[in-house]
Amino acid sequence: MSNGRLGINMGKIYKTKINRFDGGISDSPYAQIPNQCTVTRHFNIYRDRHRLLPNNSWGDNSTGQEEVSNFLFSSESHLLGLGKVSGQNWPQIYRKTIGTNWNQVAPTNFTGTTGTVDYDLFCEYNGYIFFGVTSNFGRVKADDSEAIKENEVGGSLTYIKVRQGLIHPSTNVLYIPNYRNIATVNSSFTNSGDAAPPIGEEYEIMALAEYGNYLAIGCRATRGNLTSKVFIWDMVSTTSWVDIIDFGDDELQILNNLGGHLIGISQQSSFKATVFTKKNYSKATIRKWSGNTNRATVIKEIRPDENVSSIVEFEAVNRINFIHDDRMYFGINYENSPYTQTGIFCIDKNDAVSCDIVFAAQGTGDVLAAIVVADVFWINYNAAGTIIKQNLNYEDTSIYETQKFSTKGLSTSKKLLGVSVQTNRFPYDSNKGSVVLKYRKDEDDTWTTIFTNTPTDVTSIVAGKKYTICNPGTTDFTLIGAADSNSGTVFIATGVGIGTGNCIEDLMSHEAINIEATAVALPEYKTIQFRLESLNGSEITGLSFTEEVINKNKYG
Repeated sequence: MSNGRLGINMGKIYKTKINRFDGGISDSPYAQIPNQCTVTRHFNIYRDRHRLLPNNSWGDNSTGQEEVSNFLFSSESHLLGLGKVSGQNWPQIYRKTIGTNWNQVAPTNFTGTTGTVDYDLFCEYNGYIFFGVTSNFGRVKADDSEAIKENEVGGSLTYIKVRQGLIHPSTNVLYIPNYRNIATVNSSFTNSGDAAPPIGEEYEIMALAEYGNYLAIGCRATRGNLTSKVFIWDMVSTTSWVDIIDFGDDELQILNNLGGHLIGISQQSSFKATVFTKKNYSKATIRKWSGNTNRATVIKEIRPDENVSSIVEFEAVNRINFIHDDRMYFGINYENSPYTQTGIFCIDKNDAVSCDIVFAAQGTGDVLAAIVVADVFWINYNAAGTIIKQNLNYEDTSIYETQKFSTKGLSTSKKLLGVSVQTNRFPYDSNKGSVVLKYRKDEDDTWTTIFTNTPTDVTSIVAGKKYTICNPGTTDFTLIGAADSNSGTVFIATGVGIGTGNCIEDLMSHEAINIEATAVALPEYKTIQFRLESLNGSEITGLSFTEEVINKNKYG
């Protein structure tokens, strides 16, 4: 069934049903696009467009490394972390073999002896790991068979600031950004210090991306009156560009190729941050370029919650930039906000954007780096190098906030008559799943809970009601009306049970006509917004509500 609205005969009762969630974050909270939302956090909205699927939670795996702030999965099947030597600023590469803990002592040749580590460059090329160090770059054999080399300057170029390198498949050359220039390393490890045409003193290179047989060079403007640019280079000419694309008047930080389209992530420029302090001016902007024009198109702006009064600053994390499952992942940190979506965002080929991955400890630091290996995400979330990875549990709360509904306009008052949430499953284990429904009306900045739907302990069930067994625990459900004690068995209770088992009264839906905890009536409002929260893996398949228009504006 598609989303939509149904007018009842009286013309004053309206029903709304949402059963698609794949549209991602909307451009406006009032957009009234049924499959879009204002916030989605830690739900996978892409795998099944009719289900909100919680992502796995996190476990600490930070033993044995010092300030790891970038990741790489090497050709030796090791997860590597770029950190620094304890008590020093020298580069140190830490190693973790999948299935074991991080090495307490790093590999013999992975330890630097000089310089200051630069985390923004960390990649592998022809069996060597390249890393940033003291406005330069170094390399070390991935198999730990050669001593680390911390000075790989090529040509006559002065190294100022290196960024993440890219190996282009059409040339098999490693390209490394260096402030306003491109350094190259070929398969013989012969370096060239300045290979590309000049980009000018007004720009700084932030990221590279493959674009067919060309290299796309993403740059931010270093003067406030200029726009970010992407320079398209044939990797041959030293004097001219194939094309120059306008990527907007904020600071381009991240660039990648998603399905043949260049996707750029920008943040508000530091110049504008010093001029404007208006609430909600800060934003992260996603742009797309598909060729045939000289300007990228804005496909999404990520802004702070308009109901929160504090000023918010955004930081796009350029160390988080990769393609996985036909989606582009990138990091964003909100600064100075009590309402945060700090975490890993992603965008799919249909331009749907979500905050796909968040972590329970987000209040203790910003996300600095991330990688996915065998569908498992690893994250560093503070400068101390604290590393966490996804586990098999669902202990983090997943959140979906709808758009603001304003049936018959913002000036018309409505009353919420009833609301229901449809679910697909609750976890069949010792951890009780739950689905919480909240609302926020008009200019409220806090949420009110309508209900919490969670399995009932067998000691509290009611005789004569139908239940589905979730977690059998130590309970013998055959003593209270069930055919067996298996998860998923439906039965009509003959009485209360004993033991640690639990079950749920309606596995598919939960309805409310008031605030369940207090029996207070549901609200009157001009706009209303709902928030769905899932804990311990509970899957949500729909939201429905019925409202009554209780007055019109004064002029009819």
